Amino acid sequence: MREDVALVLVLQIAYFLALSVISFFSALVTILVLSMSYSAKTISLKDLFSRIGKTWTGPMITTFYVSGLAIGYSVFVVMLAAPLLMYPNSATYWVAILLGIVASGVYLYLFVAWGVAIVVSVVEESCYGLEALGKACCLLRGRVNKGFVNPTLYGLFLVNVSFLVKIFIVVAYTVLYFKCKKHHGEEIEL
Repeated sequence: MREDVALVLVLQIAYFLALSVISFFSALVTILVLSMSYSAKTISLKDLFSRIGKTWTGPMITTFYVSGLAIGYSVFVVMLAAPLLMYPNSATYWVAILLGIVASGVYLYLFVAWGVAIVVSVVEESCYGLEALGKACCLLRGRVNKGFVNPTLYGLFLVNVSFLVKIFIVVAYTVLYFKCKKHHGEEIEL
């Protein structure tokens, strides 16, 4: 049993790492191609791979910073909410809900800034890490008052849609499971 658990754990870690690498380089390629397209430039496949080879370290460093900040923010919010939930009553629940709403709004703004920082680290080759985060915040500073509502609403909409899609996928897999069991004549156990 321990060998099986260890094997599953190793496979899950390998899968997670492979998925992370594929996701990272897919985002890198997408940003490079879109930035070239937006600036009305063309890029050959050879130049694209050359550019990826030259620029992948900066976005990787920025991605580590962004991931660390996201984890730190999540831990901070949980540390704020945990004492409220230790003494359950209606007032603490409402304060925790309000804290969750405010924290979600702040997270959406930070998420936009962190996403722009990754784009900055790809498009501007010498700007990465904390410098890219600072530049992203400066770029977004003028847009906060007028443009913050739209990204927030879009972000909330996209997060909700993604959760619904994930739920739909789980439902589809569950239905497929029962259909396959029925097709093979196996008894359905609940």
